[in-house]
Amino acid sequence: MGLRTGLFFMPDHPEKENTTLALKRDIEQIIYAEKLGFDEVWMGEHHSGGREIVPSAEIMLAYVAALTKRITLGTGVVSLPYHHPFQVAERIAFLEHLTEGRLILGVGAGGLPSDMELFDIAPEETRPMMNESLEMIMKIFSTEGPVSHKGKYWEMNEMELNVKPYTKGGPPMAIAGLATLNSFTLAAKHGISPLSVMFSPVHVLKQHGETLDVVAAEHGRPSPRPDWRITRVVYVAETTEQAWEDIRAGAEETYYDYLFGLGLRPLAKVDPDMPDEDVTLEYMAETGPWIIGSPDDCVRKINNLKKEIGEFGTLLITTYDWTTVDKWNKSLELFMRYVKPRI
Repeated sequence: MGLRTGLFFMPDHPEKENTTLALKRDIEQIIYAEKLGFDEVWMGEHHSGGREIVPSAEIMLAYVAALTKRITLGTGVVSLPYHHPFQVAERIAFLEHLTEGRLILGVGAGGLPSDMELFDIAPEETRPMMNESLEMIMKIFSTEGPVSHKGKYWEMNEMELNVKPYTKGGPPMAIAGLATLNSFTLAAKHGISPLSVMFSPVHVLKQHGETLDVVAAEHGRPSPRPDWRITRVVYVAETTEQAWEDIRAGAEETYYDYLFGLGLRPLAKVDPDMPDEDVTLEYMAETGPWIIGSPDDCVRKINNLKKEIGEFGTLLITTYDWTTVDKWNKSLELFMRYVKPRI
């Protein structure tokens, strides 16, 4: 089977946008992606900051499920430190019935600093909380009767799901990671899908892949590389010059004014000592997180990515409001017509 493709919605919308229209535009784009033949779509969860405006991926995906028929729906991600594990399992089991098994439970530690501040959780606590929660959710899904747990962060006393999952043992699961290897270690250990999010340079993706291989072998499992999902910025136009003309202003606003303002610029650096001003849009395109250009250029860049990091199963296109709806949709069409068949 060839490389699977999908869309990844943070979703990010400038604060000046009309919130209702922005959400409707996301939904319409998912419907259009299904018509084009994309395999899956992922929806994020955030609670602060004013731009990433979906507080519940499950609610958004429930709405989308009623308007689509085939495309796989993933939570990208449920930020586990902000929820009781039993409630996550309960909501997801319910949603899996509404989607008739088209659901993937994607989980993570939460990456937005203002969300951690909102919930009064220290950044160094988020990964241990995610680890404990993940173990609990997997136990809830795999146990027939009541489950008890007494941990550092959560407790359960003989709790049992009222609505069992649509899929025996629970829905497929994925775990997201960005800068550390914790999530990829857990993915390989438990045999769940790894998800590399945001703008990790190629050398970081190599570390992700190597960790998957080593840890899976240590636990007697095959490497989860075939289920490995990688998010990239992808924009296709008739020419590379036109592609940059279409998105440059929007990309500068998102990265320079928002993402880098959150302190995420160091994550994009190949060399930690490189000056901040060297992390330009062109640098992002050169080091791998961005795949921008004509169909031929995008095919070359994706095939080079595959050669550099080794096998992975799904390429997810991160969506942004960087140009008009018709141009963004045209990019998706060009990708599926002229890029997808050649990768």
